[in-house]
Amino acid sequence: MSSRSQKLLKIIIFSLVGIGIAECLIAYYVAFYYNVIIAWSLYYLIASFTKKLPWTSCNNDFNTPACDDGFNKTILVKGEVIYKNISAATEYFE
Repeated sequence: MSSRSQKLLKIIIFSLVGIGIAECLIAYYVAFYYNVIIAWSLYYLIASFTKKLPWTSCNNDFNTPACDDGFNKTILVKGEVIYKNISAATEYFE
């Protein structure tokens, strides 16, 4: 092999190494994303087996004073929102 072809071969090999590293990083990110989705699915599946579902009432630690067991209500005074009640389910899932 001539020295010119050896240099060309080195350039090709180094570029292929970069593609391999990029492929490994992409596989890592996809696997991480998939595991996060599975973890959230399992979390909500396990939470749904409790006797009292945590998103059905406002008597939980995560609820704010704006929590309301009924429907979402907004109080407007002169076109400005002064108080907005949020359902317990909305507070749980957000």
